[in-house]
Parts: sequence; structure tokens; C-alpha cells
Amino acid sequence: MSLAATGGSLADPRALIQEERRRFASTLAHELRTPLVGILGFSELLIDDAAAGTPVPATAVAEQAELIRQSGERLLQLTQRCELWLDLTARPPVADSERQTWQDEQWPDSIHREVRRLAAAAGRTQEVSVDCEPATLAVPEGLLGPVIRQLVDNALKFSSPGSPIEIVGAATDESGYDLTITDDGRGFPLDQVGRIEAFVQFDRERHEQQGLGLGLAIVRGFADLVGGSLRLTRGPDGRGTRAQLHLPRVRHAGNQPHHDATSAVA
Repeated sequence: MSLAATGGSLADPRALIQEERRRFASTLAHELRTPLVGILGFSELLIDDAAAGTPVPATAVAEQAELIRQSGERLLQLTQRCELWLDLTARPPVADSERQTWQDEQWPDSIHREVRRLAAAAGRTQEVSVDCEPATLAVPEGLLGPVIRQLVDNALKFSSPGSPIEIVGAATDESGYDLTITDDGRGFPLDQVGRIEAFVQFDRERHEQQGLGLGLAIVRGFADLVGGSLRLTRGPDGRGTRAQLHLPRVRHAGNQPHHDATSAVA
């Protein structure tokens, strides 16, 4: 919660904790209820038809099973997002000496898997491109792919089918690397950038949104963990959103294969 929301002064910490708990409970209950209603409703239809001996076309059974699968997938993603957020927030402060031991060379493969999965689920594989220069990043292995997933998921969610989404990675200096995700969607109010925190969603009062509001909080938490930063701005020509994740790079890394899919992720 920002200072503006508390009258410009530090509020009672207990009140802030209570507000966070209330917001968490309300959002989580809604996000759990929606897919569970779908799972229970369609499974009961299948059970009732079977018990009554009602002949049901195979196509109808397949459609109902697919809706159950989609609801289960949504629950799984919700669980994974909560686990990732809890993992990042529960970690103790990291010393620079520990950060210097981190090396991840396989992160491009992880990013490609996540992006392909998301783009395929949205039916937008031809609209999402990935072009990342090879580099060894000073980040914990296995975390970057799920973190970038949050930014790509937002880009897909808040942009229209047919509009491009670009994921570009490039070294900035001897020890830095930028991963930039750009979309041509509706963007967000610039005055809300400072409100990145768990369970807060931009423009919720104007646009109906799914999710817990954890995505950007996860990315910022990861950036804080590794000594990087997250910067949100407007996209080209003032449209859409550009999310730039600045990460530390291991100096003098050897050559790795260039994972390039500038045309599409398929």
C-alpha cells in the first residue's frame, strides 16, 4: 500500500497487515471458486449422464472434459504462482558473496518453453517473438523462466489478438543484461507504477481481470533478490507496455548458442 493510500503518513502496521490479509483472502477466494465451479459443474453433468444411461455424443463428452482440464490448468497455474511468490518473499537477504556463485546458462531454453506454452494456449504463436543474445546470467538456476512467464502472461492478457509481442535480450555492459518484453496492448496509468505489490492490479476498477495480482510483484521480488531492477514504461509511440528486467551478467562468459526465434515461438 502506498503512502498516498494512507493519507500521506505511515499507517498503523497492524492495519496494513489486516488490509493485506483481507485483500489476499478476498482475491484468493474468487480465483479458487471460479475454476472449482467449472470442475464440479461439468463433472456432475458427466456423472449424471452416466448414471441415467443417457447416450451422450463423444464430441459433447470431449468438450466437457476439455473445460474441466482448462479449469484444472487454471488452478495449477494459480498454485505455481503462489508458490513462486512465497519462495521469493520467504528468502532471507542474500549476501553479495552468494550472488557471485550464481550462474545460469540454460535460461534461454526455459524462457522458450514458457513462452511457447503461453502463446500456444492463447492461439498466438505467430505473434510472439523471442530474440535473446547468449549470456551467462548471475541468477539462481531454474527461476528466470517462471519469472519471465509473469511478464509474457501479462502481455498476452492485456493486448489484442493479432498484435505483436516481442521478447528481446541483450547485454548492456560488461556485467549487465536487459530482458525486455514489449506489447501493443492497452497499457496502464503511469501514476500507478509505484504501486507494484502483491494482490494489486492496475486499473482493476475499469477493467475486469483474472488473477491474484502477483505477477509484477514476483518479477520485482526476483529483481531484488538478484540485485537487478524492473522498469515499466509505455511501448513504442506511447502505446502498450514495455517491461525491462535488468539482470547481472557473469563477466567473460563463454559462447553459448544463440536462441533466436524472431519470427515466432512455434
